[in-house]
Amino acid sequence: MRSERKVSVKDALIRALLQDQNWQVTPAGVVLTRRLRGGTGLGPWRRAGWVSPSRGGVKVYRRVQYKGADLYEHRIVWAALRGRHCPFRTINHKDLNGLNNAPENLELISPAKNMQHARDFYARSGLTAAEARSPRPSPRSRPR
Repeated sequence: MRSERKVSVKDALIRALLQDQNWQVTPAGVVLTRRLRGGTGLGPWRRAGWVSPSRGGVKVYRRVQYKGADLYEHRIVWAALRGRHCPFRTINHKDLNGLNNAPENLELISPAKNMQHARDFYARSGLTAAEARSPRPSPRSRPR
C-alpha cells in the first residue's frame, strides 16, 4: 500500500510539471526548463536534471527535481508523449541504457519482464545483482 501512495504522489507531480509553462519535453525525450539555478527569474531553455547512479553505481538514470521531489526523466517523457501508464506496469529501457530516454527506446512491460531485463543487464556487465547492489568500499575505509 505504501508504494502505491508514493507512485500516485509522483504521478501527480509529473502531471503538474507537464502543465507548468516553464517546463517542456522535446519529441526526442529531453526535459527542458527555463528556470535559472538558484534564482526565480526565467532564462533560456536548458536541459533539466542530473545523472544519478543507483545502488553500486551500475545503472544510471537522469532525474529531475520538481517542487522538492526527485522524478525520473523517463517517467516524465512517457507521461508527456504517451499519456498515463498502468500502475501495474513498469517503464523499461529497451537497450538497457537508463540515459537513453528516446520514446522509441521506452516500453511498458510487466514487472516479471523487467526483472528478466535486469538479469540480462547484469549478465552483460559481468556482475551479479548482489554485487551491483552491495555498497562499494570508500577509499577512506580501506586499510593501509
